[in-house]
Amino acid sequence: MAMRKREDSPEVFPNAAGIDIGGSSHWVAVPKGAAEEPVREFGTMTDDLHEMADWLLACGVDTVALESTGVFWIPVYEVLEQRGLTVWLVDARQMKYVPGRKSDVMDCQWLQKWYGRLPTRRIAEVVGMGNERWHGRRGIDDGIRRQYQGAGFAWSQAPECRACDQNTAWRTPPRVKGRCTPGLTPGPLTRQTLSSTWSRSRHQALKCPSWKIMEIFTGKPEGVMKLTPVGIDIAKNVFQVHHIDEETGEIVNKPIKRAKFLEYFVNRAPCLIGMEACGGAHHWARQLTRMGHQVKLMPGEYVKAFNIRNKKDPADARAIWLAVQQPSKPVAIKTEMQQAMLALHRTREQLVKFRTMQINALRGLLTEYGEVMAKGRAPLDRAMPDVLARVADRLPAALIDTLREQWNGLTGLDEQIATIERRMREWKKEDQEVKAISEIPGVGLLTATAAVATIGDAKAFRSGREFAACIGLVPKQTGSGGKVKLHGISKRGDTYLRTLLIHGARSVITNAKQPDPWIEQMKKRRPPNVVVVALANKMARTIWAVLAHDRPYQRGYVSTKPA
Repeated sequence: MAMRKREDSPEVFPNAAGIDIGGSSHWVAVPKGAAEEPVREFGTMTDDLHEMADWLLACGVDTVALESTGVFWIPVYEVLEQRGLTVWLVDARQMKYVPGRKSDVMDCQWLQKWYGRLPTRRIAEVVGMGNERWHGRRGIDDGIRRQYQGAGFAWSQAPECRACDQNTAWRTPPRVKGRCTPGLTPGPLTRQTLSSTWSRSRHQALKCPSWKIMEIFTGKPEGVMKLTPVGIDIAKNVFQVHHIDEETGEIVNKPIKRAKFLEYFVNRAPCLIGMEACGGAHHWARQLTRMGHQVKLMPGEYVKAFNIRNKKDPADARAIWLAVQQPSKPVAIKTEMQQAMLALHRTREQLVKFRTMQINALRGLLTEYGEVMAKGRAPLDRAMPDVLARVADRLPAALIDTLREQWNGLTGLDEQIATIERRMREWKKEDQEVKAISEIPGVGLLTATAAVATIGDAKAFRSGREFAACIGLVPKQTGSGGKVKLHGISKRGDTYLRTLLIHGARSVITNAKQPDPWIEQMKKRRPPNVVVVALANKMARTIWAVLAHDRPYQRGYVSTKPA
């Protein structure tokens, strides 16, 4: 499934900024276009904080999302509040699972993007204001807080309201999911944006005008159909579904049996359905796509960032519902043929493991009787007849027969592996994409078929560099305090495909008849394994270019546009 370019969502808080708090410096991000440099670093002294406030005001910022790191956030909070900026605190653990490479710049931009450009339809917690936002910890009942928090509202109130000079406190109301609590005007919570000047007649129990209740929506350009976001936590027998009813505004989070899962969506209007890319996800994605729904598969790592507390099915479904509305690259939905080819690869890999285990077991058992053989299949086949003849006089016949049967069983495994590889070659003859990338040096039968089946739609990746990063052939990056460190390869993504590419690159370097000048130059500067991984990265980019642009492989081709 090709990834379509996501339309920009309307900015709910267009003048919001994000600040990553540190012990020696603070990183600040403002909306793009507000300044020539949207990300700046400031010191921690009082003069530096006032300089930060001046810069924020000059950029037109009126709201700030602030990470509550240790006690370092307190001076920043006080200075910004004094300068008239609205400050929200973010629980620091919400920054633990920021997608992408962890750095101070990424953290502050993530804060600014979450608060300033919420592309969600409704969101239960605006940048985790929970425990850290003490405005509202007094004078607001826990039951009412949970009620509005679950219904998709955010609020703020001073401990003692300056507007009416009174504290508001109510008894804990009974929890009616998705509807107004007793004391409020009965009726469902409809899709209506409420500001600080909302009508008192609608919510008569909230008599304080300093309350700020806002409902946040996803906006799309006029003429584009709005899809209802749905989060699904799939399992073997019971699926958990989370969404908000369009008509009543009721929050729906309920389990559905496997037999009635498709029936639940068959007569519904087109929805944006989010699921984790786990076992069975591609099958259900194909079924839901046929019904007219738009399905977005996401890695579990991205979903984890939206569930920082107890892990259970309702919480997971709600986390998926939040994650599906965020801008991220989805996992391409694979066809049944692509999954079938991957199944052949998994079966072959398992048989190879069985064969290796059998060989090692035979060598180990015979070592106990003083018969040591060299590693590998060929040395075993050469030495096995003589070894069995030597130990036949002093070992029981039952053991000798068992060892001989296990040795002969290796031939059966060889035949099964050869049969699977023959079926792969038949598929290669019929698939043009597999034939095209097989021309790349180092890309053989296994690598070509695995790459085409794993990638799905090559256009889902923006560049060859992104594809190489997706399978973990790029350095892992960590950074803090402005210092960026590069480590070994990240080893993310598909381990099997990455292993095949590295083995293919090592084969090219070892057995190439015409040495590549680029490889020869790198050998002089880098260790051998680094050269192998660099060539594997280049092979991955070449595979993407051939598949995405639908052109044959050309040796010595130079791209006019950097990847």
